[in-house]
Amino acid sequence: MKQSRQIDGLNNTQVLENRKLFGSNIIAPPVDKGSYSILLKEFKTPLSLTMLVMMLLSFAIAIYQTITNSSTSGVFYAPVSILLVVLVTSTISFILQMRTKHRFELLNKEDEAQSVKVLRNGNFSVVPRNDIVVGDVVILEVGDEVPADGILLESVAMHVNESVLTGELLVGKTTDSSKFNMDATYPSDRMLRGSIVTDGHGTMKVTMVGDHTEYGKVFHGAQTETDTQAPLMKQLLWIGRHITIISCILAILFCAGRVINFFIGHNADTPPEIIQYIIDTLMVAVTVIVVMIPEGLQLGINLSLTINMRQMLDSQNLIRNMHAGETIGAVTVICTDKTGTLTRNQMRVNSTYLPSINFKNLKENERAWDALVKNIAVNSTANLNITDSGLFAIGNPTEAALLIWLIDQCVDYRTIRSNTQIFEQCAFSTEKKYMATVVHTDNPSTDLLLVKGAPEIVIGMSAYFEVPEGAAPFEKSLRQHIELILLEYQLHAMRTLAFAYKIVKRDAKCFDDNGELMVHGLTMLGVAAIVDPIRPEVSDAVKECLSAGIKIKIVTGDTPATALEVGRQTSILAEYDTTDVHVTGSEFSAMNEEDAYECAKRIKIMSRARPMDKLRLVKLLQKHGEVVAVTGDGTNDAPALKAAAVGLSMGNGSAVAKQASDITILDNSFQSINRAVLHGRAFFRNIQRFILFQLSINLIAGLVVIFGSIITNGQIPLTITQMLWVNMIMNIAASVALVSLPPEAEVMQEVPHHGKSYVLSKSIRNRILTSSSIVVILLLVVLHYFMCNDILDLSEVFTRSYRMHFFTYNPNGTLTPYEASIFFSIFVVTQLWQLFNMKAFHTTCSVFSRLDKTSAFHIITAAILLGQILIVSLGGKLFNVVPLSFSDWMIIIGVTSIALVFGESFRLILWLRKRHQRKSVSSEELSKK
Repeated sequence: MKQSRQIDGLNNTQVLENRKLFGSNIIAPPVDKGSYSILLKEFKTPLSLTMLVMMLLSFAIAIYQTITNSSTSGVFYAPVSILLVVLVTSTISFILQMRTKHRFELLNKEDEAQSVKVLRNGNFSVVPRNDIVVGDVVILEVGDEVPADGILLESVAMHVNESVLTGELLVGKTTDSSKFNMDATYPSDRMLRGSIVTDGHGTMKVTMVGDHTEYGKVFHGAQTETDTQAPLMKQLLWIGRHITIISCILAILFCAGRVINFFIGHNADTPPEIIQYIIDTLMVAVTVIVVMIPEGLQLGINLSLTINMRQMLDSQNLIRNMHAGETIGAVTVICTDKTGTLTRNQMRVNSTYLPSINFKNLKENERAWDALVKNIAVNSTANLNITDSGLFAIGNPTEAALLIWLIDQCVDYRTIRSNTQIFEQCAFSTEKKYMATVVHTDNPSTDLLLVKGAPEIVIGMSAYFEVPEGAAPFEKSLRQHIELILLEYQLHAMRTLAFAYKIVKRDAKCFDDNGELMVHGLTMLGVAAIVDPIRPEVSDAVKECLSAGIKIKIVTGDTPATALEVGRQTSILAEYDTTDVHVTGSEFSAMNEEDAYECAKRIKIMSRARPMDKLRLVKLLQKHGEVVAVTGDGTNDAPALKAAAVGLSMGNGSAVAKQASDITILDNSFQSINRAVLHGRAFFRNIQRFILFQLSINLIAGLVVIFGSIITNGQIPLTITQMLWVNMIMNIAASVALVSLPPEAEVMQEVPHHGKSYVLSKSIRNRILTSSSIVVILLLVVLHYFMCNDILDLSEVFTRSYRMHFFTYNPNGTLTPYEASIFFSIFVVTQLWQLFNMKAFHTTCSVFSRLDKTSAFHIITAAILLGQILIVSLGGKLFNVVPLSFSDWMIIIGVTSIALVFGESFRLILWLRKRHQRKSVSSEELSKK
């Protein structure tokens, strides 16, 4: 509706005053935590703090030993090594986080220098978007992005794409209150920053700028820090705290036992000897704590997460928050937007009813086909951006869908337009609900009137209907038939347009002074049904999610009818579902907390949802104990994306949505979410394998140091530097080897590992205790054997003379460097065989299965063995080792391989048992049949 009024806009003085009063039209960027705070956070983990304390204590002991000349400069190897480990692990974790942060900053760049047409000082002028102030009068035309929130002053046939805030592609805007859509998310005369004008033109008065706009509120709501923490991070912190406590308790008990034993049996010792004994005891205690703390655990997990990020990037998932790569595997509910996520966010012609046109032979009724083509191509204000990557609408998305349909029929609308001369045109408006254009024909005495619009309007103007034989009278029965077709389209939430034409005299006046069509007796060609289509991969992806135990809820700003239809087409809404699985945003916001809590669990679809409705739903689902993922591409999705355990934005979504999300789906495919879940679940399984491997090593090392130091008369069988090599290099390489294992498809048939599911489950804890106890006993037996014998050549260990001395303990014996090197190598190579067992953990498969897909695993394990050989050959005093011969290594590898043989035998027994169970089940089913 067009209104006539004098509008001068603000003057320069008012612009300055309003900017001072109401602020500038700038969205304040989120507060950057800064590199320093991110780095400092890495040093505040329980493991890092404990290691720093042990480093200080170790330095103090080393300084004392140096001052009293009770030891050589080699005492500084341990504290310096601890310090280097803390620095390396924290720095690498910091670098990994900063790289991820930088990648997303590049993705989220937004141009704020857009030009805006305004009225100021009574004249038209163009200013940057940032320069807009409250009170400015902005001129809006097709293609313009609304620069701030405001109220319409004038409008002519205006429609906007509001999907960035409400999910709706086409919303009518008017200043006539009698024409307001009461079901709309926002009032029909309200313009919102970020919306795109798709039809018509008008002017608006700015009422809110910058952070005070709806766009700004949503943006800053998305930056609010939540207390939602990744399940894996929670559990790693739990593991770190408990390992620290347990190691400290064991060290204290060990110290207490040593001190009590000393004072009971050594009454005559001098004070210097007592101090030295206490110092030696403290050094063993420090060693116990250091070897039991998995220094490489956090770094190993972070490196594994980084590798997982790269693997997921190959499946079109760009991860911003590293832990989201694991958390996605624990998701139990996905709250998904409709527009751009389940649908293409691009209107398409779904169906047509054009009985007069034979698409196999268009020349059969050439007049009707020519009228339809010109009606779509010329009687339109839309355009298409035709690129190698696809067709993109410019202007009205409904009209653009018709242009795309023409191209699908091998008709270039641009050629038709350039070859057709327009005589007169009446633009579409919400009041008239049609658009009409008069074009010249090849006949110099006639013109062609083309009408396109709402079916009920076009039917009322038509007296004939085009059939294959030509124009036939538009009888009542034919009208009823078309109305039934339209009803079927509307039941499936499709938008419908009707087409009609009439041949009129050349230059005849077809419109009155108000732009109303004066011509009646049109010939109707038919109707088209237009819809934002479901992405082709969505239905299968939804079924796969549901079979994986993940519930899906549609949360959209679109109409109830559209939302329900999308739910039916995607199988999110089942045939047996009742009406209580759907709620509107206004109904949900009106509920008290108790009713909303119950509703959140029950519903599958929420329509007309506003940003705060989505946010409330996510928080209520989290109260139910759900691990919630939210998908979306619009600014309206940002608060919920931020609050969710995992926020999933689309690659072509808004910058605000990407900023709030944890993962961006680069190809905008719902199927990529399934691949992310697959990788997340496989990663969780691989992390369980790594933690089982890592904690077993540390428990074995701690117990060996405690009991071994008793057997060796206070000599530490595994030194700090040796265990730092194991924890920092071997275990980190092991984490990379395990995470490199390809995902197993069967994980998608399992229920989600809930956020409360422990990565250190009861079965894994039992496995750690059982396997560690066996290995500790065997290692202590080896250590006792070395104390009973002076081993000069490992190849002679199995001779009779050595066997005879097994029980002859030498209380004054010491562990020679050669024996210490053998013991250290036995410890490491045994764990290397255990790494192979970890590869097959959770399965009954042999470690030698899928060799073609696990080459990276085997290369890394070979590199670990080579590294151990180099450490022993070249480590010298730093690692308290001496070189071993080739035969020594062969014996060590051969003897310790019993760990792999035992594991393979155990898996074979499990496989035979499962096979027997399957046969029993099959026999029962056959007997029942």
